[in-house]
Amino acid sequence: MTHSTQTHDHSTLFGLAIAGALAAGLGLFLRSEKGQEVREDLSEKAHELAQRFQQKREDLQGKVSKVFGDLSDDLETSYLEVQGKVLADIHSMKKGANLTQDKFESLVDKVVEQFSEDRKWSSSVSKELKSHLKQDWKEVKAQF
Repeated sequence: MTHSTQTHDHSTLFGLAIAGALAAGLGLFLRSEKGQEVREDLSEKAHELAQRFQQKREDLQGKVSKVFGDLSDDLETSYLEVQGKVLADIHSMKKGANLTQDKFESLVDKVVEQFSEDRKWSSSVSKELKSHLKQDWKEVKAQF
């Protein structure tokens, strides 16, 4: 074994020893009273996050169903892609500098028309999608 290989082996063993010590310490902490509080807090936060995600998903599915008259993963993805493109275009405008509601609505119209042409959506779908996305003005303005 060369000196280089021995040094590499020692540093690997040292790293494993440190990782083992940290894991053991974390295990002891999580079994302690304070660890119990941390586990309960984490569990509560995870539950809250799951509930918020579920609510957001249900809201999205409601919008998708209203816009497209149907519900599928592909339609949800399409809705999110259009919404993402609008937000990306706003962000590229120097982070939404001087963004007005008229500019926002014009951008929504432009993006929806682009997607409508590519995806062969009906005019009623395009109109409904524009309407739903324009309702996001207050949230968008608050972000930019």
